[in-house]
Amino acid sequence: MRTTKQILAAISNIKMNGKALDASVQSVGLEVLEHVEAHKEVSLAIKLLAALPKGSRHKALADWFQKYGKISVNIDKATAKQFPLLFNKDGVTDLEGATKQEWWKCKQDKPLALEFNFAAQLSALLERAARAQAGGATLVGGELLERAKGLLAAPVKASAELVEEEPKVVAPALPAGV
Repeated sequence: MRTTKQILAAISNIKMNGKALDASVQSVGLEVLEHVEAHKEVSLAIKLLAALPKGSRHKALADWFQKYGKISVNIDKATAKQFPLLFNKDGVTDLEGATKQEWWKCKQDKPLALEFNFAAQLSALLERAARAQAGGATLVGGELLERAKGLLAAPVKASAELVEEEPKVVAPALPAGV
């Protein structure tokens, strides 16, 4: 087993290597954005995404590519595994913005202790359903979708209003003579 000093040295080494990797991905990513603009194809973006180590933030890089280049995420399940990114002819290449924004900060990690906001999640799901419908997707469960929309439209009582003034405690009836 390593000593504490050796473990701390190894952690420091990981930190330095991680920073170097982040800077390298940023530099190569900018070159990839230029390549996509010039050649109208995304093979190098796909290769860079695939080259990231397993623990790296793949979604952050894909989001950075979409935000600053003519790249979109392939949502077609039949082809997305082989071609996770597509050329987006309607996109805009913004090398200046991409230079200012580090790729790993594009889509932040979620905190370890995560609060679950039901209303926000339901709202996001309804937005996804609307985008899917607008994109021509076949809607399955339309009645359920309408009921969910009704949930957001109905006024929500504050949690304090849901509790009666004082909970009533009912003691069990005691046998006679006790």
